[in-house]
Amino acid sequence: MRPLFMALTLLLCIRLEAQVSITVADLPQNGDLYYISNANPFEELELGVTGADMLWNYDFLSPIFQDSSVWVAPTETNPAYFFLWFDADIAEESGQTIDSEFFTLEDLYNFYKKTTSEFSITGQAGTITGIPLPIGFDDNDKVLDLPLNYGDTYSSAAGFNFVIPGIGSWQETRNRTCEVDGWGSITTPLDTYEALRVKCVVDIEDIFTTDGLEVPVAYTTNEYRWMSPDEGIPVLQINTQSILGLETVTAVIYKDTLIIPTSITAHSNLSGLSLQTNIIQNGTLQLIAGGGSDRMVSAFITNMNGQQVSEVYNGHIAPGTSLSIPVSSLPFGMYLLVCHQENGVAQVLQFMVAE
Repeated sequence: MRPLFMALTLLLCIRLEAQVSITVADLPQNGDLYYISNANPFEELELGVTGADMLWNYDFLSPIFQDSSVWVAPTETNPAYFFLWFDADIAEESGQTIDSEFFTLEDLYNFYKKTTSEFSITGQAGTITGIPLPIGFDDNDKVLDLPLNYGDTYSSAAGFNFVIPGIGSWQETRNRTCEVDGWGSITTPLDTYEALRVKCVVDIEDIFTTDGLEVPVAYTTNEYRWMSPDEGIPVLQINTQSILGLETVTAVIYKDTLIIPTSITAHSNLSGLSLQTNIIQNGTLQLIAGGGSDRMVSAFITNMNGQQVSEVYNGHIAPGTSLSIPVSSLPFGMYLLVCHQENGVAQVLQFMVAE
């Protein structure tokens, strides 16, 4: 009986060791460079399946385009951001862009506090029409509570308020609630890792003020991160938002090597009006009418926060024909095409503008 007992004990120890813990040593260091693939968000993803000793398989993800994530000392950023240096331990130079109907924040930096107890965003910075603008948070937005272990929960409240020269002001509050709700093995197109899954629900309220007019925008983002020891950044991150009562994937990004992006064609299953492809790489979106009769259609494009960015069509469309909609002026990212027909039918079609 003793050999059997010892074997069972050994197996138990192996599984307990698989419950990894993430510490500050597992996070990015100054000088680190990572390549991140942005995957096709239209795959079926079982985000509700989690727990102990999981086997997550995401090797089917298809890359659309890539970003880089470069980590530097705060003092290596633009001197115009100097007051962000004092509260931050490290900064990330990201290829992301924050886009609204009022302005576009480009050349984005995220500033982080990195200690043995937390990994938090302390501020952001970027340029608007080439002008550098630093944004300091009133309180830290805690992305990870350290050390990170299965079953942990944590929360934070953060926000900022700053003036945009010549435009107005931007005020934001965000409340983050997180739970480490899974552990196990995850496979991505790059590799297989032992990992913890962290789910964060982030309630965000923005207030844009311009010419004395206040425009409030409120939405909730769910962030799913799979963190693995020694990997620096999440090996996989999936973001979603609630759209028309459904949890809709807005971003799928995973750690990768430098590759040539693959062209993807994903067809809509919606009836009535459909898209030739949900991935727009040639600057033109094709809206296709199904069967029936000639109909009046009003269509416009919104970003994922529900803000209208353009009206694209208002007129008749015949069955079986297609309508070409130029989208080359839109920054890369996720959008919604909202179509209203004269018979009262409304459709929301999701698409991505890729680089």
